[in-house]
Amino acid sequence: KCYLALVSGTILADSGTISAPLCRDPLDRRRVIIAPEGSPAETEYTVIQRGHLASGATASWLWLRPRTGRMHQLRVHMASLGHPIIGDPVYHPDPVTVLPAPRMWLHAARIALLVPAPGGARRRAFLAPLPEADQFWPAPQPPPPMLASCRPASHQSYHHLEEHLPCN
Repeated sequence: KCYLALVSGTILADSGTISAPLCRDPLDRRRVIIAPEGSPAETEYTVIQRGHLASGATASWLWLRPRTGRMHQLRVHMASLGHPIIGDPVYHPDPVTVLPAPRMWLHAARIALLVPAPGGARRRAFLAPLPEADQFWPAPQPPPPMLASCRPASHQSYHHLEEHLPCN
């Protein structure tokens, strides 16, 4: 699996790996926290673009690749770096001052799996195009300039980004 995410702030490293064990928050079972007694969790990230949103806040577009599949893993790991996903109602400490968002800016972009076929299973990859801007932003608010510059020109594929896709 590979996800596109828009996170708060400027991530300085071009790529990295977050390894932090996760478990349910004993004080709020709807949340997940990093804790030594948690299950191992690992997330790889690659920065696609850094910039400013229309509000003036800094943000970064990322590819996120979970190496494990824990509940809220991507959301908790990014928040732990101080770069929560924009629009995250649970793990973003102050989403309104950064960018009021109608939804969380986390998009499942690609999944690869083995598909049964004559002669043996074949690896198949499926891409999900980003929703159009009006699906991200209800009228009359325009999308942030970063959205237009990062979104594939065709709105149908990620071919121009696939060379940077960490999910092969």
